[in-house]
Amino acid sequence: MKRLLVISRAFPPGVGGSHTVMGNLFRFIDSKKYIVLRTGDESGKAKEFNYCGQEINWPPPLSFLRRIYPLDLFLIPIIIYKLLKIKRKYGIEKCLIIYPDPFFATAGYIFARISKTKYFLYFHDTWTEDEIKITDIVKRILGGIFEKGMIKNSTVFFTLTQAMREFYQEKHKVDSIILPHGLNLNTLNKNPNFSSKESKTKIVYSGVIFESEYAFKFIEAIKNREDIEFIITSPQSPDCLKKIGIEGDNIKVVFFEDKNEMIDLQRKADILYLAQSRDVGFDIRVKTGIPTKLFDYLLNLRPVLVHAPKEGCLYKFCQENKLGYPLDSFKKDDILKAIKEIKEEKFKTDYEKISIFLKKYDRRKLAQKFERIVKNY
Repeated sequence: MKRLLVISRAFPPGVGGSHTVMGNLFRFIDSKKYIVLRTGDESGKAKEFNYCGQEINWPPPLSFLRRIYPLDLFLIPIIIYKLLKIKRKYGIEKCLIIYPDPFFATAGYIFARISKTKYFLYFHDTWTEDEIKITDIVKRILGGIFEKGMIKNSTVFFTLTQAMREFYQEKHKVDSIILPHGLNLNTLNKNPNFSSKESKTKIVYSGVIFESEYAFKFIEAIKNREDIEFIITSPQSPDCLKKIGIEGDNIKVVFFEDKNEMIDLQRKADILYLAQSRDVGFDIRVKTGIPTKLFDYLLNLRPVLVHAPKEGCLYKFCQENKLGYPLDSFKKDDILKAIKEIKEEKFKTDYEKISIFLKKYDRRKLAQKFERIVKNY
């Protein structure tokens, strides 16, 4: 089989949901089987993939204006030109277009159509409905022009969740194959029966704190309580979090260079806290997406408090599969009640059932499934 051309602004590994999903797939695919076109700002860790790749860099006069979204339009013809050169050089017959970057996705689609190249499409997020900020107007316009045709003409359309699959079935009458977040099951906690001897309830949150009402209401409810210790492991500094009102006598912010140290802390927590990153009604992502952080938490086999709207995909997914304690309330009493019920084991987590459930997300098997699909179409 000739090489698969991967078209993506960022190529794994990296921080972020779509990077993580793709990283877990391509980690088990022979790097001689694909070539990547991406931007040049990759993580140093990406070198471990040892893949053949070409980069698109901004023209120097525009690089300092990179944050202004409309200027990304200038990249589209450059990307198309580069893709056509790669096709001629390597005899490319198939390509994979990865969204959530609309400029690379648009360029990839135009390239595939004019060069008559078979393409597979992967959506980690929704497109047109999600670009709602005033600065996203160009992205939204591109979605309005290209999204429907891009999805309908794809050889295979991949989506992240069942909810996203149903959303596009209804919107564009196109079915998709679910390609979920893959897990390294070798990191599954082998000793899940940790029992804290401390009187304080240790709650751990890992990642960037988004400006979500769920996270802020939770922190308000537990702030300065002597019976609760709230630890945030985040690349955000304590000063940065203070500026958005996250501080308190019982709130600690730490950053671990070594991921294993963070995992060790999570496995000694009474509760792992997961907040919906956006509020219901803010964007369609709440109704169709699941944070990859949920699965990282689940591998630790500790109780997970899932703070999210009932209407969202995250809440429903956790409730249906009994993966954690789902809470949809901003009330202080409800938040403290949830913490107490988990701490006193009135709400019990079935670790054996979760371990079996997670086997469906074995990243090696998902990579093999992906390779079979690309090969057979």
